[in-house]
Amino acid sequence: MTGMNSASDEYADNLKIAERFFLKTYRSGFLFAVCNDELVQREVNSTLQFLLQGKGKTLHVHTWQKGDDAVHPLEQLRFLKKSVPNLGGFIFAGLDSALFQNPDLLVQLNFGREALSELGIPILFWLSTRTLQRISNEAIDLYSQRVGANLYFEQAAETTDTDNTVRRYVAQETVRSNDNISHLDARMKLLQQQLDEAEQQQRDPVVIANEIVLDLLLVYTEISGTVQLIQELMDRYNGFIDLEKPANCAIVAKVFEYVGEIEKALGLYEKVLNSYRDLARTNPQTYLTDVAMTLNNLAKLQSDKNDYAGAEQGYREALVIYRDLSKKNPQTYLPSLAMKLNNLAVLQSDKNDYAGAEQGYREALVIYRDLSKTNPQTYLPYVAGTLNNLANLQKAQNDYAGAEQGYRETLGIYRDLAQMNPQTYLPAEAKTLINVGWFYHDAVPDKQKSLDVATEVLRIVWPLTEKIPETKQYAESAKDLLKKWDIDPEEFVEQLHLHE
Repeated sequence: MTGMNSASDEYADNLKIAERFFLKTYRSGFLFAVCNDELVQREVNSTLQFLLQGKGKTLHVHTWQKGDDAVHPLEQLRFLKKSVPNLGGFIFAGLDSALFQNPDLLVQLNFGREALSELGIPILFWLSTRTLQRISNEAIDLYSQRVGANLYFEQAAETTDTDNTVRRYVAQETVRSNDNISHLDARMKLLQQQLDEAEQQQRDPVVIANEIVLDLLLVYTEISGTVQLIQELMDRYNGFIDLEKPANCAIVAKVFEYVGEIEKALGLYEKVLNSYRDLARTNPQTYLTDVAMTLNNLAKLQSDKNDYAGAEQGYREALVIYRDLSKKNPQTYLPSLAMKLNNLAVLQSDKNDYAGAEQGYREALVIYRDLSKTNPQTYLPYVAGTLNNLANLQKAQNDYAGAEQGYRETLGIYRDLAQMNPQTYLPAEAKTLINVGWFYHDAVPDKQKSLDVATEVLRIVWPLTEKIPETKQYAESAKDLLKKWDIDPEEFVEQLHLHE
């Protein structure tokens, strides 16, 4: 193993230790990390925040700056703990500069170590080699209560992570902690292993690029926080990918879309579209669906760039294709037709073309209702999603009776589905409840109904935030709703005994 790889392993090991410290320390605890490079500290902080966020915990980075000495440091921390929801721990940075402003800071922290423990959360202190010497003299009691050995970070992951140990660990932890993408875990690890073996055997990079890298890139686009992994693979293998094959070209377009290089993605999608159009002229049965799918992908990007005319044209052409295909083979193509109707309706709603949007939602709803009669497990969620979209539209049009009926039917479906599969459908139920709660605040004011909804949302999502990070936003929205009714959300949560 090279010295650089050893540095990468040390960085990854330290990162894992810090992550476990925040995950496994349920009360107070002090951990010290040593680094002279402030940029490296920031990189570690952001990585830890990302990892813990995926597991339902918030890390707050507190940097003492000029003027902070006006308030005792412990008072600052008490205030911060109260103001940061779902706080899973503190990271303290900026001690060096703070000591210039307040030379007694370490002494204050040392005498206040019991108060620090009373915060009841894990705390990581960043030290430079200089402050390490000072803290061992000026805050010896605090320092002696540390958990384990100090963590030493000498270089950034960017310069040490030549074998992607750190980045892969972050990706694997993200997949492992998110049930919605956990099915990607085995495939990602297999492709990573195949890539490593192929590179060790010095196989032809053209073969590696087209037989392994493309599949691995496609997996990475399903996982948040993998931009650096993707860019590193693209830097090494993009030139070896056969872009004359439209399927390959479509994957690379999706990759560029994921990393935010929209113009490159648009150019490649247009190339893919031209290729599939040519193929469909001689073999429409095989390639018309690829034409329609590419039109949809291209229209989505155009919509994101506010090119509504181009997007609408693409969606409409895709609709024409799926209408024709669904007449010949309804069982196969009706679901795709309904999805494209939904996509166009969303665009029309964004353009304030409410009549066109409502027509699209209603046609999609008819299709999904019909499909759900024979396959409710698959299509009832689509019925609920379309009903919710239609209800939002009706609310925007001041059709409050129609909107309320739509929300209620959506809720009924999600509640039934959640009985069978709570992990998947409780978040959807909570999301719909948020819409209902705001409906009873904005459209048809009814404080009690709105508060009942907020209560139900909080009871649903509170046990889920660690397993399903997206549910945190529903809890925050419920709290925002409480604030609109002039109710202290923290006191409200305490009264519900959700922490018990």
